[in-house]
Amino acid sequence: MKDEHLQVLFLGWDDVPRSGEPGAPASLALAQQLTQHATVAVIVPHLAAGAELSAGASLTGLGNFSAEQLEAAAPLPARSAQEWQSPAAPYVGGSSQVSSTSKTDQNQVAPTSAVPASAAGAVGSDSRTITAEAAPTPGAAEPSTAFAEALASLQPEQAAGDLNFRVIQYARFATRLAATQSFGLIYAADWPTWLAGLEIRQRTGKPLVLHVTSLATDRNTLADRGWVLELERLVLRRADAVLAATEALAEQLTSLYGLTPKRLRVVPAGADTAQLAAEVLRTLQETTTA
Repeated sequence: MKDEHLQVLFLGWDDVPRSGEPGAPASLALAQQLTQHATVAVIVPHLAAGAELSAGASLTGLGNFSAEQLEAAAPLPARSAQEWQSPAAPYVGGSSQVSSTSKTDQNQVAPTSAVPASAAGAVGSDSRTITAEAAPTPGAAEPSTAFAEALASLQPEQAAGDLNFRVIQYARFATRLAATQSFGLIYAADWPTWLAGLEIRQRTGKPLVLHVTSLATDRNTLADRGWVLELERLVLRRADAVLAATEALAEQLTSLYGLTPKRLRVVPAGADTAQLAAEVLRTLQETTTA
């Protein structure tokens, strides 16, 4: 049964297999299942033509925005070309402090030297897809070349490119877009969305739930030994709840990151994944609003 009071910001990634890691949950399929239990606003890097969710859910592909749509929906502050480049480390709280009303533990969340979050657009409460357009030259608010590169990185043909760069651009755009949404919790369903989830938590004080299907140390890519591993360490220690896909992963999370049973729940892939996730989300919402 759908709980109208459970409002979830669902951060999803490409439904495309990534080299060197086990299969992650299909974001749109999981989001569709979750709409049976909660009011859901979904943000993914890009939407294929015809993608949709149940009526009443919002669905946004960041890479489907044109520069004009971004400017009209959310004008961007002036930035230097250097500020639009990929930072060397994960960032938290680029320019804003977390809401003082949050009941989550914020004492450990210290802003790093970070690239400020930037740019996205707005989407209404209805389910829709914004048609991709050729991006016109952006205004003076941002360097056109760097901005175009950031926006283009979210297109599906770039999925095999610099994943770290895409993760950072997704976080920038999703963080800005989240300010236009109404939600009580953040559900980051795949590790490339965790940076966005942490930044949104930092800015809003809303509880963050992570879904873990693999850890960086178990994935067979060199990138997972550097920046991605640091991102994992940063986010897992600050998440309000963590959903592990297997008992083995839960044991690793306890061993490596000291996650307690209070913060950790095993939610295996399958027909009941969304229902089990919704139970965790509902309990967390009740705890933080009590």
